[in-house]
Amino acid sequence: MNQFMQSPPSPNIVMVMADDVTPAYHGCYGGPTPTPHIDRLSREGIRFNCAHAVAPLCNPSRYSVFTGCYPGRAAAASEGCTPEEPYSITQNADLFPETPTLAKHLRAAGYFTGHVGKWHSNFSAAGDQEWSRDLGRDADLDDPEVDALLRKRQEIHQDVVRRCAGFEWVGAVNWGNLMGDRPRRLRHHNPAWMTDAALGFLDAARESERPFYLHLANTVPHGPDPDRSLGADHRYTFSGRQENAPASHPHDSTVFERLRAAGLQNSGPIAGINAGMIQIDDQIGALISALEARGELDNTLFLYTADHGIHGKGTCYLGGYHMPLVMRLPGVIKPGRVSDEPVSHVDLMPTLCELAGAPVPQDALCDGLSYLSLLRGQAGSPRSFTYQEMGVGRAVTQGAWRYIDFHYPRSVIARMEFGELDIPPSLQAYTEGPFCDYNFINKPHYFDPCQLYCLDDDPFERHNRAHDPACAEILGQMRELLRSVTRTLPGPYAHDVPAFMRSLKYRRMVEKRRLQVSRKSFYPSGFDQEKIFNLNLPDPLQMDAAIG
Repeated sequence: MNQFMQSPPSPNIVMVMADDVTPAYHGCYGGPTPTPHIDRLSREGIRFNCAHAVAPLCNPSRYSVFTGCYPGRAAAASEGCTPEEPYSITQNADLFPETPTLAKHLRAAGYFTGHVGKWHSNFSAAGDQEWSRDLGRDADLDDPEVDALLRKRQEIHQDVVRRCAGFEWVGAVNWGNLMGDRPRRLRHHNPAWMTDAALGFLDAARESERPFYLHLANTVPHGPDPDRSLGADHRYTFSGRQENAPASHPHDSTVFERLRAAGLQNSGPIAGINAGMIQIDDQIGALISALEARGELDNTLFLYTADHGIHGKGTCYLGGYHMPLVMRLPGVIKPGRVSDEPVSHVDLMPTLCELAGAPVPQDALCDGLSYLSLLRGQAGSPRSFTYQEMGVGRAVTQGAWRYIDFHYPRSVIARMEFGELDIPPSLQAYTEGPFCDYNFINKPHYFDPCQLYCLDDDPFERHNRAHDPACAEILGQMRELLRSVTRTLPGPYAHDVPAFMRSLKYRRMVEKRRLQVSRKSFYPSGFDQEKIFNLNLPDPLQMDAAIG
């Protein structure tokens, strides 16, 4: 029998997730960032070139990974959504104790399950007691009372993860993003702290004598820029002050050394992303070494991905959805494979459950499709296109084509018609502010109700072909693909363009907003931040030569 046709019994699963990164920040995808351990996973396994998130924000994206469902299923039931209007995807796709999840399915099948790192999937479940309030930026973390409070918080946060996501073992929980009114000594990334906890989980898994599933969610390379965290005192953690600094990673100073050796910048936002990726690669290297020492590496599906991309985050544009995805499992995945087949975050749950022999309950909703046969080399992807949603925007991607539907709810249109709003609000993005403005600068058709792009000659989605007569047939096909998904989801979604969004008044409102945005200075004149960030260009001054 072909050795790649038969999976080993009960393989372990390790999933490492980056926070906000595109494929260009990985050596195996042709980027300049030194990521030798991720490159090894790709070289000895499979690399996906068309892996897409469902929603380019932390909360809804993680919901789709945990549940195999489109986040709209949770958003439609969230506070503020009404049955008369389409649901809006924001940070509103929470997990609850009754939510079916990957960890719950695997645990029911006998797996020892563990979560380490960032949690962004339900903050309200922790309650609103005194212990939950911000300590303030100047809190003294050496104060025994403050330290005890941090330890208490960590216990309660771990309990939330256990109850809502269903993990049996939980450690080193980072409650959301490193922002807000947090103590200064905790406003730094600490991936080595998470790695130490992950290694502790592997020890516990060995003692359990059960197959295991580890979910390791990083805070890097999400802001604040990870390069600014290098050199911080990593003894200070959300579990209180540790006696010793984490020891599972090379010293922080080596990150700068590796940036310089690769010819990459040592400061600035792109340096921050590259520094964060080097730290994730160190983390993966530590896990690989630990699994090799235990003799478990070759019976472990090692999966690396990200929650979503960088530029395009919070919108319906592809930069926010295109993500790295590599997997390694000898005996199932033939080494050195590269797949251009489309796969989605919602497909991870059913794929991993099928691999583990963990049946998904019949009453559990699942929008994902297992692509285990693709991993085994027996078939292609079970899907021909992927679906995305953000705010009230909806999109589909098939091959070289992308279609975006963006229609305001009737209540918002009424406010524009009667003068309550004098510019169109950003309902494609989840909130007003930088997500809208940064993208509006580079997306001339941001407020168009129907958008069609050919990625072959327009990879940054700047030339809307929806009104090109030559594209009428493909436009109809893409719109029907979108309808095939939206008709299965909760609530109404009207695909017909509202009359007001075709009016001269609406176009003038869009131009007024464009004028307002053009007066804001985010970057120097001529600095195309979308291309710089998504292509990981090492020297912005060489942008024109590098892009062509």
